[in-house]
Parts: sequence; structure tokens; C-alpha cells
Amino acid sequence: MSELRTWQRRHGERVIAEVRPVPGISTWEASARLTGPPFTEREVGLHFSLLTEAQDAADVLARAMVVHQCDAGCDSWTALDRRKTPR
Repeated sequence: MSELRTWQRRHGERVIAEVRPVPGISTWEASARLTGPPFTEREVGLHFSLLTEAQDAADVLARAMVVHQCDAGCDSWTALDRRKTPR
């Protein structure tokens, strides 16, 4: 089985939504963080079976942190490259 990746989506310049795999239990957790002061990060607090459900939850949280309607200023979801660690 291949390693699951973390996914991110930038909402404008101030907030990033993120979905990470939960190790060992095949679910996803969702969060959003501000990229400038006050540098706040919040988690949804639930685990999701489907990646798309976790992404939707992270988007809702991001829109709550910086009130906006998603438009051209919001990026698409992107998988982050896995870091290569020495064995």
C-alpha cells in the first residue's frame, strides 16, 4: 500500500486548509491555519473516512476563519510531496 499524502488548499493569502492522514487507522483529519498574525491553527475535531469529506470540512473551517466566498483567489487542493527520509 502506498503512503497517504497530506493535502492543502490556500484560501486567499491568509488561510490554508489542510487534510492529513491519521496514521494506523485509515481516516483523515481536517484543519485550517492563519498564515499571518495571530498564526492560529484549528482542527475540525472529527475523523473522516473519505478524503473529500475531510476536504469539505477543512474548507468550511477556513471560510469561518477568514470570511469569504471561494473564487479565483482560492487554490485547488494539492497533495504535498512526501519528504524523503534516510533509512
